[in-house]
Amino acid sequence: MAIFSLLDYTLGSAIKSLYYKSPTYFNVPLLSRADIFIMGNSVGRNHYNPRIISKILGLSVYNAALGGIYYDYNYGLMRLIAKRHRPKLWVVAVNSNSLITFKRTASQLAPRLNDDPVVKDLVFKTQKNSIEKYRYISKLIPFNQTILTTIRGLIKPKTNDNGFEALDGHLPKFTSQIIPEELNIDKYQLGMLRNMVATAREIGSDIIFVMAPKYFYNFSPYHKKPYHEAKIMEIYQNLADELGVVLLDHSASGIPDFYEARFFKDQGHLNRAGAKIISNKLAEDIKFLLDSKKINL
Repeated sequence: MAIFSLLDYTLGSAIKSLYYKSPTYFNVPLLSRADIFIMGNSVGRNHYNPRIISKILGLSVYNAALGGIYYDYNYGLMRLIAKRHRPKLWVVAVNSNSLITFKRTASQLAPRLNDDPVVKDLVFKTQKNSIEKYRYISKLIPFNQTILTTIRGLIKPKTNDNGFEALDGHLPKFTSQIIPEELNIDKYQLGMLRNMVATAREIGSDIIFVMAPKYFYNFSPYHKKPYHEAKIMEIYQNLADELGVVLLDHSASGIPDFYEARFFKDQGHLNRAGAKIISNKLAEDIKFLLDSKKINL
């Protein structure tokens, strides 16, 4: 046990030191001092180009959204950023999948779980049973999913300095698309959005929600959308009204260009041409909100 503990401590400390120096998707946002942070999953990361937004607004922008994660991760990352810096505005890209998938993704915050008690609690809530949290007594376990990305980042650092990743390609003419018949909403993730709004206000930042676009083969050509999408938009709008937060509609109903398949890489993600449209739209929307005093930066 003594040998095991010494080995765990030595390896854990070494990986931690390397990890904190590595420009990973998790570390870089913590170093940014941008005026505006974009949060969300891949529909935020692949849609909103900070260079376009910054050029229009004259404010620095960082895209901290990440593919495959949900609002529990966003809330934890937001707290970690806020301990180091107070952005002027948080832009949270919302979408239907984040409320109907019932996944917990805060485990990816594990390398920083000791930086904030709320982050630690979020990480522990992703464990299948309560006994698993005791694994994190180990110095190495929090980094066990980051070793390869840490080494890769040190050997070949990414040149992406704003988080945005454009997608190239176009939708196929038709592919199968699952539209749920029943709508089960993950109230836990709604609670995470409430926590994000509360955190922004605690540190004196403003915050807005933006609804991401989606393409539906049997609906979009006719300027319609499925019932469940309309219902989820209503849920987000009710939450925004409850919290006094602006919700921008960047779905096809808010940006009619997105009824056209040519702006999509796949059913849930815009391609480079679509990202240019939505980035310009976000910047103009923020400018309007500033001019009309609906937000203050």
